[in-house]
Amino acid sequence: MLNKKFFSKKFLIIFLIIAVIIFLIIFFSFKKEKKQDYHVEDTVFNSSDSSLSLTLPGEFKFEEKKDDNFLLAVESPSTEAGVYISSIPASSIRDVSKFIEDEKDDFISHFNNTSNVSNISQLTIQGFSSSNYHFNYGDNGYVDVYWILKDSIYYVIDFRVNKELNDFSTHINDVLTSLKFN
Repeated sequence: MLNKKFFSKKFLIIFLIIAVIIFLIIFFSFKKEKKQDYHVEDTVFNSSDSSLSLTLPGEFKFEEKKDDNFLLAVESPSTEAGVYISSIPASSIRDVSKFIEDEKDDFISHFNNTSNVSNISQLTIQGFSSSNYHFNYGDNGYVDVYWILKDSIYYVIDFRVNKELNDFSTHINDVLTSLKFN
C-alpha cells in the first residue's frame, strides 16, 4: 500500500512538472508571436528627382503625397505628422543668413498661435553645413526645419508634428541620419 501511494505521488509530481513545462512553452511562444505582430518595417521614400532618399519609422504609416512644390512630401494621416523636402540652388541666394531668416518669418506667418520660436542655429548633418529652426503652433503642433547644403543646393527639410498623437518629433534625428543623397 505504501508503494502504491509513493507511485501515485511520483506520478502526480511528474504530471505537474510536464504540465508546467507545456504551459510555459505555450505562454512564451504566444508572447513571441504577439511581439512580432506589432513590428512594422521602416519605409524608404525617394524624392521625385531621385536626388535623395530617407527612411521613416513604419509605425507611423507614412504615405507619399504628390505635390509639385516638393521633391518629396510624405504624411501620416493617423498621427498628423509630415515630412516635406524641397531644394533651392545656392547660387540664387545672395545672403544665406538673411534669406533663411526671411523664409523663417514668412513660413511662421502661415501658422496660428506660434510660440517657442527658436533662433536659427548652425550645425553639421552628415558632414554637411546646415541651419535649423523650430517652433510650436496651436495647442500641440511642432515644426522643425533644416537647411542642408550639398553640392551648391540647399535641401530644405520641414518636419511637422502633432505632439499629442504618437509624437514623431523624437524620431527626427533618426530620419536625418537615414537621409541619403544620390
